[in-house]
Amino acid sequence: MTEKNSKIKHEKVLSAFADILKPCQIKKDKKDLSIFSKDLFHKSIAPLLVVSPNSIDQLHQIIDLARNLDLKISIRGGGL
Repeated sequence: MTEKNSKIKHEKVLSAFADILKPCQIKKDKKDLSIFSKDLFHKSIAPLLVVSPNSIDQLHQIIDLARNLDLKISIRGGGL
């Protein structure tokens, strides 16, 4: 995927999630994303974005959207 195509896909993904969630429920800046890319035991890749649903309905919409956009989902709890 070219850098231009990657940027277009990223913008499309952000826009789609913005239709479901409030801005405060979407983390997308590099500093926030770097925090979520770390794990105690594994080094991983920074996510495209991090979302925090407030309801089961939002969670269902997020999962459906991720499936439609062919995105991978990683669940993270409040622990380390």
